[in-house]
Amino acid sequence: ENKGYVVIDGGTFSLQADDDGVHGESGLLIQDCKMDILSCYEGLEAKTIEMNGGEIEIVASDDGINAAYSTPEENCNIGITGGKLTITAGGDGIDSNGNLYMVGGEVYVNGAARGADSALDCSVEAVVSGGTMVALGTSEMAMGFSDKAAAAISIIGGADGPTSIFLTARLAPELLGPIAIAAYSYMALVPVIQPPIMRALTTDKERK
Repeated sequence: ENKGYVVIDGGTFSLQADDDGVHGESGLLIQDCKMDILSCYEGLEAKTIEMNGGEIEIVASDDGINAAYSTPEENCNIGITGGKLTITAGGDGIDSNGNLYMVGGEVYVNGAARGADSALDCSVEAVVSGGTMVALGTSEMAMGFSDKAAAAISIIGGADGPTSIFLTARLAPELLGPIAIAAYSYMALVPVIQPPIMRALTTDKERK
């Protein structure tokens, strides 16, 4: 445990802890490493956490990543610009008592299956403008996407590609890239998905 800043720039680590896997009282910066946190209470904890690269796997009984403050007046942030992060958590997968920003990398979260925890929990603002994020878990404390960002994301399943892109450009332009890909990906897969389903549900005579 460090009362100041922790910087990890390279190396290979295999960790087990009764408390935090890696703790920085003020800040935690991960540039590049291979880290397996096999068991812990919370995986990564600091007031500000920044991941710019590397490959990290976390198994935590509580939160996988927690940006926490000593006093409510402090700003907490989690920033992910690159690398691959895989979390299995008994509490929140990623918990920021402030903001969460993701512009690149890969994040895969398997959060709590029940109770007042969620895969992603953000107190102020969450912005995912790049990379890949897959988060599974309960939604009782779901992360704080703005109303406009939530509307832009939800329209993917309720409208066609051009409508999704138009609304995203107006409501949440920072999400235009991933939403455009998602909106047109399912449309492009229709010729692949539809034929076997039609063959399974209809007879030759009905299809003629």
